[in-house]
Amino acid sequence: MDIAKIEWDSKTKEKVIKKHGLTIHEVEEVFQGDKRIKAHAGVYVALGASISGKYLVVVFKKQSNDSIKIITARQMTKSEKKQYRS
Repeated sequence: MDIAKIEWDSKTKEKVIKKHGLTIHEVEEVFQGDKRIKAHAGVYVALGASISGKYLVVVFKKQSNDSIKIITARQMTKSEKKQYRS
């Protein structure tokens, strides 16, 4: 999946920063590196890592051919991290 543009709404940004302790840049870095993407009912889940080494789960919707909208993001659980690394 080629992604040229990542869209956010202000509530999602605030939640990701305050509740999950992530930066917007860290979340967007997931799409630059090695990632696994799963799809379910029009919603996508990306598993990947930030440059700083945080393992993240990013939930998003596809907006157009090369644009996505972030729904939420958080750090992986231990079991998710194990699955991602294997």
